[in-house]
Amino acid sequence: MYKQIMALKQQNPDLKISLAVGGWNHGSAPFTQMVATEQSRAEFVENSYKFLKEYGFDGLDLDWEYPADRGSPPEDRGRFTELAKQLSAKYQQEGLLLSAATPAAPSKYDGSYEPEVCKYLDFVNIMAYDYSGPWDRVAGHNSPLTSQKQTVEHMIKKPDCTPDKLNLGMGAYGRTNNLANPSVSNIGAPTTGGGAAAGKYTGESGFLSYYEVCEKLKEGWQKEWSTEHQVPYAHSGSSWVGYDDKESIALKAEYVNEMELGGAMFWAMDLDDFRGDKCDEGKFPLINTAKEIVNGKESSTRPSTTRTTPTTTGKATHQSATAKLYCLDSKQKQTYANVSNNCQSYYECLTTPSGQQITISRTCPSPLIYSEDKNKCVKEKELQDSPIKCSTKFRAPASSVSSTNCWDPSSVVVDSMCRFFTDCSTKSRYECPPGSLFSSSLKRCVPKQNVQCW
Repeated sequence: MYKQIMALKQQNPDLKISLAVGGWNHGSAPFTQMVATEQSRAEFVENSYKFLKEYGFDGLDLDWEYPADRGSPPEDRGRFTELAKQLSAKYQQEGLLLSAATPAAPSKYDGSYEPEVCKYLDFVNIMAYDYSGPWDRVAGHNSPLTSQKQTVEHMIKKPDCTPDKLNLGMGAYGRTNNLANPSVSNIGAPTTGGGAAAGKYTGESGFLSYYEVCEKLKEGWQKEWSTEHQVPYAHSGSSWVGYDDKESIALKAEYVNEMELGGAMFWAMDLDDFRGDKCDEGKFPLINTAKEIVNGKESSTRPSTTRTTPTTTGKATHQSATAKLYCLDSKQKQTYANVSNNCQSYYECLTTPSGQQITISRTCPSPLIYSEDKNKCVKEKELQDSPIKCSTKFRAPASSVSSTNCWDPSSVVVDSMCRFFTDCSTKSRYECPPGSLFSSSLKRCVPKQNVQCW
């Protein structure tokens, strides 16, 4: 399976693949044993690092559900922080990612994690679903947008849990209930407890995949919409399901953009209509809806939520004048190293189908820098063949000057201050970005401290 997953990088070289460890069925006992001492944690750090490197993974996702809960002693709350700290110290040196899956309920999060844990994580996957289900005695929705907003607002108050580190979890499934009175079917209606009959394919009581919900709708289930919670639900007789569809997922994705969150996370790919033959909306309709909106290509059909164009992923930064400069005249996807901070970050220029140009700022994991030639974040030692580690092919159009001496069409003529240069092949004049000057030897813009300009 690992080889099949890694083969996807041939289709998308920018793809990052993390290995998750844990899960609900895994329980707490193995984690409790592993975090018990500094030595046992150190052994896990080394073993996990070797495993990730052996199979080519880009990081590790800690899915312990949950520290100081489900048989885990209270001391594990602090031990999880120590584990994250030790893993981060090792992984950052090697450019590996570290993340964690966390619960939706604020009280459960606070009981399992210390406030400072986000400091050691590259991002957090918030499992913002299962807010309610057949374990309740009311028809509560699986993932109401109102509850998800409360979760996010709670999280961003934590030290170092900046919005760009948070990925909002979305569910490609619904939770079912048996209504106590079929004539009372709104969200919050009384139920008899226990879920409705298991899905035809998933086979779990109280649970329906999105494509199974689509089949129920085709069978005649009545679909409703909650204006308060911005989610759909459906019912037939005493059977009831609260789920997400393309419309509600679009609103959640809009919220991701509005809050400038790091992105979206789904549970799970195989619960969406992966073949596209149940919901008549194409393959992976829910995941693709979120992807297109978060990437700035589409917006929701409902006007009630304000959308802002995303300008960042990874470490959040606002679209400054410098960022706009990088992508001012980009007609296609281009990537430029940010020489103003020694290439520790880079700008990706994208053009939406409507023709709008957007700038996405991405930050390399410390201590890596961005290489335009390799099109990825790398260690400096991988660039030993270059006399100057940080450089960019970026060139901002500038007004031409008549005195330029272009005797050789293949040459580049540099102005006296080295900030402007002329490409003689096109006789076009350009300007290096702020904080950089043009290097005649490299024929690129580099940090200004690396250029002696006469």
